[in-house]
Amino acid sequence: MKLSLKVLLTVLILSMISLPLFAGGQSGGTAPAASTAKVTFWMELQTHQSANFANMGDTPFAKELSRRTGINVEYLHPPTGAAAEAFNLMVADGNFPDIIEYNFASGYVGGPEKAIGDGVIVPLNDIIDKWAPNLKKVLNDNPDWAKQARTDSGQYYVFPFFRGNERLLFSSGLIVRMDWLNELGLQPPATMDDVHNVLVAFKEKKGATAPFTSEKNLIGNNPFCWAFGQGYDWYIHEDGTVHYGVLEPNFKNYVAMMAQWYKEGLIDPDYFSMNFDTVSAKITGGQSGMSMGSINSRMTTWNVATKKNNPGFSLMMVPNPTLTRGVKSEYSTGDFPFAPACLSGISGTSKNQELAARLQDYGYSDEGHMFYNFGIEGISYNMINGFPTYTDIVINNPQGWPSSQGLGAYARAGIGGAMVQDWRYIDQYMNVKEGKDSLDLIQNMPALKHNMPPLTPTLAESQDLARIMNEINIYVQEMVTKYIIGTENLGTYDNFISTIKRMGIDQALSIENAAYVRYLAR
Repeated sequence: MKLSLKVLLTVLILSMISLPLFAGGQSGGTAPAASTAKVTFWMELQTHQSANFANMGDTPFAKELSRRTGINVEYLHPPTGAAAEAFNLMVADGNFPDIIEYNFASGYVGGPEKAIGDGVIVPLNDIIDKWAPNLKKVLNDNPDWAKQARTDSGQYYVFPFFRGNERLLFSSGLIVRMDWLNELGLQPPATMDDVHNVLVAFKEKKGATAPFTSEKNLIGNNPFCWAFGQGYDWYIHEDGTVHYGVLEPNFKNYVAMMAQWYKEGLIDPDYFSMNFDTVSAKITGGQSGMSMGSINSRMTTWNVATKKNNPGFSLMMVPNPTLTRGVKSEYSTGDFPFAPACLSGISGTSKNQELAARLQDYGYSDEGHMFYNFGIEGISYNMINGFPTYTDIVINNPQGWPSSQGLGAYARAGIGGAMVQDWRYIDQYMNVKEGKDSLDLIQNMPALKHNMPPLTPTLAESQDLARIMNEINIYVQEMVTKYIIGTENLGTYDNFISTIKRMGIDQALSIENAAYVRYLAR
């Protein structure tokens, strides 16, 4: 049968419309170019964007992503601060968007395997094979990353966010007023005795009413606890098995030291009622000279905010202290290349699996890599001597946005998502000298051998673990708080440990160790 010229032209036009914008593979994206293509994307709007945009779709990043891939995206956001509640309501309703960004590893009861079994998300192995060639290459080229990103049964469940360089694995630690140290002729503290002496000097000579302040970081893994050669809760012991730090003999010594410091007025008297804003006020206002947290969202933010009116103000991060001078800590807040948060899966009800996959696969292409990390060339970055260099719209935003918001408008490097994070972002992002210097000081790769990798307990294990640990965590936080502030005498400590054992900590240890053995066998 012969076709008319009109029909032939129609077929030709339609075929041209359906061609992908990019040829696929590592040079570019793989999504169809048809402007009518659309997916729905549920995600929590992060503070980097919510400060200036009501919807992710309003950001330059989202608009450019749709332009490049040819896929329209309708972004759906839960109410601020209520993502978990909104997610649970969505699961109960069973009406899902195409893509769901959520922490399925720790935020879904039963973990990723249960989320797959419940039909909330689908396994991605076949989808990656068919429609995500860029991600497939990343996984094939980095088997250790791939191991972290899949479940014990070998299922990929989200489009992973990978930290692409060792320099990106360490970003938190102990923060100290370096200008005060210099003024008092003190060296950066290297031991816990040094830390004590520095806090005493801040109190007596600088008038600090809360020499050390933070919000409840002493109730959890932190540099002071690591000084005693162990984690606070779950960690990998020197013997190669999972231990629970509270049960270790040295934990009592840690608690006793914190209690003594609190009694001496070295720890913020309002410590257990503090939040980020009140901590910030005390650090920038001169009531405190030491804290804990991340380089950028805390230390650099405080430096930038305070230097405007006090140019001499200088916070620096120091290596984690130890009990013995000359001994380097083997414990730290180091992260693994695979980060479980801000990761997106394809929902079990999606009718647009191919579009959803191709949209996210773009971030792993060469072109997508540059876009997700640096944004739009000529606007948010320029190539200078072969180095992608952020422009003032990111670093010195004309509207007064901090760099986190400037970058958040144009890229995902500071947030996460379907991408491999580029080390070239971090030094620029930390756009004060103290941030760059601190990043060098806290690198501590040996610490990763003690940190818990991304485990995926079975449904039954997850239920038992949640039942046991919810009760234990509440009890431990309550008792450790009482010990530190002095309302409970350490003479009851043996009973404290016995109570934790009666609550089932040995069963929880067995579950964690079984999951760890399976992880090693992936």
